[in-house]
Amino acid sequence: MKWLFWALSLAIFVLISALIILSCAEEFAEEPLEIIWTMPPNGYDGMPEPIKIQFNHIIEAATISNAITISPSLGELDRRSSSWIDGNTYLVAFAEPPEPGKKYTVTVSPLVKDRYGNSLSLPYTFSFTYRFGIEYTWPESGEKDTSPIRGIGITFSYPIDVEACRTAFSISPSVEGRFSPSYVYYIGRTTRLDFEPFKSLMPSTEYTVTINKNAKARNGEPLTEPYIFSFTTERFRVRDTFPEDGKKDVSLSVNY
Repeated sequence: MKWLFWALSLAIFVLISALIILSCAEEFAEEPLEIIWTMPPNGYDGMPEPIKIQFNHIIEAATISNAITISPSLGELDRRSSSWIDGNTYLVAFAEPPEPGKKYTVTVSPLVKDRYGNSLSLPYTFSFTYRFGIEYTWPESGEKDTSPIRGIGITFSYPIDVEACRTAFSISPSVEGRFSPSYVYYIGRTTRLDFEPFKSLMPSTEYTVTINKNAKARNGEPLTEPYIFSFTTERFRVRDTFPEDGKKDVSLSVNY
């Protein structure tokens, strides 16, 4: 009889669990479909960010591609680059990237549906403006013990007006050198500016690089303010020896 008691208990537990799950699912299905978060947020004005949209429900994937538009137009949704981060957060990419200095408005229409068939009650819109700026530099700002034989590089957020950005570059103490074309320069869409000193930098010296407001993107959008970063070169020292200190069994026929 004991086995019968446990069998009945298990059956009752399974039944109650199923009823609870069904009740929660029905309640969730009745909750209106909403957009709870976007990147960039509405009204954003700053450096470029990936465009993401998060819903409060898991979305029926086939309904999303025709529901998203952007104005001014950047072409159709790029379905190869757009993707689901999870079931309710969508990474959005268009055929063309947004240009700096332009205000864009993304609209998500009620064509999008969740897995229960719910749709947005009204179209959802959010707007943003991306700015031309500097994403990172090498050496990094504040870097210590920088090798004096390395070059200086700046990566911008958008393809640059090469000549304008070269003119905007200065370094103190003054260093003679040349600007080298970056690896994408040949297609006219470079985001990089590379400066190669003719000689090694001085050891134990702080250098300050300034990119002034004359720098601009290929579409003419300028920097909103000068960008300044500094780094310090390493002291003069013996870096390596050949053979290495303490090395055993060094061949007498090897020239170092």
